[in-house]
Amino acid sequence: MILNAFDVLATFQSVMKILPYITKNKQYIFLYAFLFLLVISSWYLFFFLNLIEGIALQITAIISYLGFGFALFQFWFNHITTEKRRIYDMRYSGYKEVISLIDAITETLNEEMSNSRIVEVYSILGKLTNQINKLASTLNEFNQYLFPKINETNESKLIQDLMEKIIRRTDKYRHELEREIKLGNPDGNNFLETIHSMNWHNDIIKYLKELHENKYSFYRRLREHIE
Repeated sequence: MILNAFDVLATFQSVMKILPYITKNKQYIFLYAFLFLLVISSWYLFFFLNLIEGIALQITAIISYLGFGFALFQFWFNHITTEKRRIYDMRYSGYKEVISLIDAITETLNEEMSNSRIVEVYSILGKLTNQINKLASTLNEFNQYLFPKINETNESKLIQDLMEKIIRRTDKYRHELEREIKLGNPDGNNFLETIHSMNWHNDIIKYLKELHENKYSFYRRLREHIE
């Protein structure tokens, strides 16, 4: 009884392993099932039922029947292959676009932190907001078709959470500068403003490190839809 239970479990695990492959290639499975049924039906119609009498007429009918079936098979095969190639190209292009958007955000932050001057918070906040909104809208668009349910993965949620932290921390820095200006430091060149800038740099460096550590897992998740 225990052995049978283990056999059932092993069989179930084997089925679960090949299930993604079956799901991914179900169109080809249906296609070759059609080819198999075509051959079986030709034997059944012309040899078992003997719809046509006479060996010469039977051979002619079988050739015509199989020829028509193989023509349908070839058309269906070409359609599936063309469609899969089109989707592959679209997904690869989308994959590269996501990488470019994340790299652009990283580059924007690195450029600001490499400058010796105090960061111009209004400029970088506007630029980051546009870039991060572009990334979010792109992922939402891809979530429906090219990379189904990608936004529901832990990898995607982690990346988007980091983007939200970057925006919120930069906006907090903006509020800190505005508070200093209201307190009578319109130029912003004071000790407290420098402290705020240093704190912003430290937090952003931490977020960038997390982004670098986790973005490749996100890229691998995207590639699962391509490979």
